[in-house]
Amino acid sequence: MSLNTNNLNIKKLTFRVILMIFNLLIISLMLRLGAYLELFSKSKSTLDIDRVIISNKVELSKNEKNTDIIFIGDSSCLMNINADKFTDISAIESLNLGTLSYLDFESYGALLTNAINTIDSKVTLICLIIHPEFLRRAEPSESHIEFFKSCNKNEYTLNFSEGNYLNNVLSLNIFKDAFYGKTPIPLEGRFGKYYGFTSSLNDYLNTHRGSAIDPREFSPKSHHGNILYRITDRKIEQLIKFKALLPSQCKLVLCLSPIPDILTDENYIDAIATIKNKIKKKARIDYVLSMPVSLPSKYFSTKTHLNSTARLFYTEALSREITDLNIFKK
Repeated sequence: MSLNTNNLNIKKLTFRVILMIFNLLIISLMLRLGAYLELFSKSKSTLDIDRVIISNKVELSKNEKNTDIIFIGDSSCLMNINADKFTDISAIESLNLGTLSYLDFESYGALLTNAINTIDSKVTLICLIIHPEFLRRAEPSESHIEFFKSCNKNEYTLNFSEGNYLNNVLSLNIFKDAFYGKTPIPLEGRFGKYYGFTSSLNDYLNTHRGSAIDPREFSPKSHHGNILYRITDRKIEQLIKFKALLPSQCKLVLCLSPIPDILTDENYIDAIATIKNKIKKKARIDYVLSMPVSLPSKYFSTKTHLNSTARLFYTEALSREITDLNIFKK
């Protein structure tokens, strides 16, 4: 009797396992079918900080109006510029479309095109704010580019991972994007303590003209690598194509973001000057601002981002530089 009971239990267990796998495969098939038929909301999943930023800036670029100046660029633009402060002290309506260095000039251009088509002809100045780290980055992140395009085109992408067979078979990525990614998800580390959830970060961007704050603290010991910054001819070509997207009434201003002075050497100022001259000469940028190329380390949250205090006086300095260009009529 004991042997028969064990056999019976094994059969039941095997049946239940097979039934569970079958049900999972059915759910996976339904998820794939739902994605194919576009039954789920589009790819604006906010699973992490990067996807919150990208999806938010796509929406801002398509919906924001009454803007005179657009700040656009990498995360140093996103974190270093306080668009609220800029508008308050300059009386110039501004919008911060800064995103991430993982994107490229083509992505920035797509955001710019969205905004110009929405704002119509009111925008007068495009301020491109990028960090030297972005200029020497060889290639953008394919996953970030793919997610940006899916958001910008309002398409749903399956995004199967070549290295995760189980994830693909069970369509877990679709579940994450379509369901889990739409719920408020706790952020990690300092961002979690400052913003709380992904939804809170998204709300903050919406209520502060697209600007954000990096709540981390800079530690020189945790930042390695060299500062041998340069700009390749390929980046110059991409920048020329970006400039070609501007309407005739728009001027393009370039601003290179600062780094902590503890990371610089005696040749750093000359190296940045060389980059600026090359950009202005080959890309024919209208204006290249003479903002500080480095600042004391106490003003930084990371190698590329200013802290909440420094971004205020940096924005004030930027406002003065732009006002001195006499582009906007008083």
